Amino acid sequence: MSYHTRCFSRLARPRAQRIQWRLLPVRCYASSTADDLPWFQQLRNEMLGRDILSSREYIDENVDHRLIDTLCTFLPQEWCRRNNGVGKVVPVGHHLVWFNASMPVDKLLPDGTDPLQSPGEPWVRRMWAGGSVRIEPEAYYAQSTGFATGSSVVCAERISDVQLRGHDDTAKIFVTIERRFARYDAIRERYKTPSPGIQGISKRGPGPQYHFREQLRNEDWEDAILVEKRNLVFLKDKTAAELEAIKAGGMAPVKYLKSPGVHDFSHVLTPTRALLFRYSALTFNAHLIHLDREYARTIEGHRNLLVHGPLSLTLMLQAMSGYIQAISGGSQVLESIEYRNLAPLYCDEELRICGVKKEKSSTGSLLFDVWIEGPTGGVAVKGTVRTARKPVSKAQEESQTGRSEIDAPIRHLHVKSGKTTAMRVQGATLDILRKEGESSDTLQTNTEVAEGRS
Repeated sequence: MSYHTRCFSRLARPRAQRIQWRLLPVRCYASSTADDLPWFQQLRNEMLGRDILSSREYIDENVDHRLIDTLCTFLPQEWCRRNNGVGKVVPVGHHLVWFNASMPVDKLLPDGTDPLQSPGEPWVRRMWAGGSVRIEPEAYYAQSTGFATGSSVVCAERISDVQLRGHDDTAKIFVTIERRFARYDAIRERYKTPSPGIQGISKRGPGPQYHFREQLRNEDWEDAILVEKRNLVFLKDKTAAELEAIKAGGMAPVKYLKSPGVHDFSHVLTPTRALLFRYSALTFNAHLIHLDREYARTIEGHRNLLVHGPLSLTLMLQAMSGYIQAISGGSQVLESIEYRNLAPLYCDEELRICGVKKEKSSTGSLLFDVWIEGPTGGVAVKGTVRTARKPVSKAQEESQTGRSEIDAPIRHLHVKSGKTTAMRVQGATLDILRKEGESSDTLQTNTEVAEGRS
């Protein structure tokens, strides 16, 4: 049975009001004359008035394993460990392989994308401009309430903002999509609803999916354990002159930003066609710029297949989760990321994932800059990651009662005698061994020297 069997439930609603999530700023792309264009206001109202979509999916560990198996060839082994068994919380970002639109092939647009967030003609080319992911740590990382294998999760999404930038042939439309995720059993418990019938509506009244769609109107998190924002940009078709220039080999060079240079860790990989195909399959994404090289070259004007925007996000999150685990000994977890795709990354071209710590807050959370460099060393994707202290379960709190030993600080690695902990620093693998009789102070000093902090 297909693991992408999405069935949309729709809820008609009046024009949505623009809201902003706390700590998740939205970049505005409106031109100075957008409010004076009746056609755009009509389009914006129509898009904001589209149905709220919701779906419920079972979080199958085999699907999560397929994503790990796809990434493990390209990332260090310690960043790609399987979570075996039911009830394991999946890493932040793995939600991308669930809750993807499933519709008949003849309903897709000519470029292979779905029409759900498209403004329509003449904006027929879609690109992934960036977005954000934020989780509620206490709920997300708990087996009983989190995004865990063996559980049922509900996703609700809507178009929350539409902005216009530019004029004439260079005009672009930016669409912001809000997506919220919650445990199905948590919603059902809150509203005391019976088992659902067709389309999430029970025989006794509205079901959990209905209530979760209603929650999407509000600014508060309510039952959500994860909130994602996606910023998509829609462009007009290439002009005849541009297409002729492309066919003649006149492709514009890619413009990258200057790299920050200094980083705490980095990892180099080369995305292949197999990686792009498997990620497309996992995310049910038929966009031709990732699958058809001839289309990408002659229609879109790219020199090769493009690396997916969400794949870049997945790679950054996987790298940061692994690095945070290594330097904190598991005491810190990833809480949020905000990111922008600045330039395309291409198949068969080397890229490098980099990260550096910016600061530590009074609450103990850490802030990192993370970015991906293209083959020339310039920045193609950049983001900011925030961590949180790993939530402690009630059972763990009880087991720690009476302990006199304080947990090691965030930058120290807790290593058991006779075992090795590996960490990527400046592209190299560092092995730190705790020898018999070696003090924790010695281990601390060794770690700081290795990180260039002594």
